[in-house]
Amino acid sequence: MDIKKPKNDKSPLEAILITCLDVYFEQLGNQKPHAVLDMVTEVFEKPTIEYALKKTSGNLTKASDILGITRSTLRKKMTKYSLAQIHCAKTNAYRK
Repeated sequence: MDIKKPKNDKSPLEAILITCLDVYFEQLGNQKPHAVLDMVTEVFEKPTIEYALKKTSGNLTKASDILGITRSTLRKKMTKYSLAQIHCAKTNAYRK
């Protein structure tokens, strides 16, 4: 997949986020936005953690290294997003 950097010096991920935020605010209309940063963080954080766990076959140490967080923080986030069950199922599957 060839991803080209936009001419405005924004990363492709940043450009996509800005486009999505534009759509979000357009759809809000006259409604007042609330907790936008929390919303964006959760939308990106869960699939990013899932991706790191998948890339490391469920290895928490390797996944936390990829994510740049401690193993303890990763475990807390996995609990927050109900990913602990996924990790356990994958870990058991890989041990067979």
